[in-house]
Amino acid sequence: MLKNSRFPGSTSSGDTQLDWNRAPFELCDEECMLMALSISICVQILLMAYIALTLFNPFAWRISMYNAWQRQRFSNFIFGRLLLHLDTAQAVHLVGQQAHGCQRARRMAMDAVQLFRRDAMKILYPAHDIRSVHAADLYFVLDEEERLIADAGYDLVNIEVTPDFLIHLLYPERARHFCLSETS
Repeated sequence: MLKNSRFPGSTSSGDTQLDWNRAPFELCDEECMLMALSISICVQILLMAYIALTLFNPFAWRISMYNAWQRQRFSNFIFGRLLLHLDTAQAVHLVGQQAHGCQRARRMAMDAVQLFRRDAMKILYPAHDIRSVHAADLYFVLDEEERLIADAGYDLVNIEVTPDFLIHLLYPERARHFCLSETS
């Protein structure tokens, strides 16, 4: 009985009956409609704020600049490492003039080129978007390795290894075609 007294249109079994002859807006009073309208407006404002922050991320520029710096540092590092490994292979070849020394030097040079190609592909065809946080992990360089290359005399701080330069190193036939088309 107490349950039926709360709702004016309820029956003795507890079911509420709606009066379908009345207009739908008369079922809810003015305060209820204002509350629904204000909730709807608040949800739209929050959605617009979320979209605006996503599009105009204040940290996106910093992340992009940091990732570009990491990418350039990694490019310089892999080129310096290639030069160091090739120089080491040549020194092994010059010291060991026997067949064993030549084979070892050739294998060292092939390994250096393969390592360079693998890392250059990371720069030319990145697996992650350059603006993502994961890009810094992709182009990570240990300070000890960078210091080792700098101590060997292959510090390339003033040289900028660009993606075009990497393409010319990886695909010499493209570079030759590019140079021929420029002179024509």
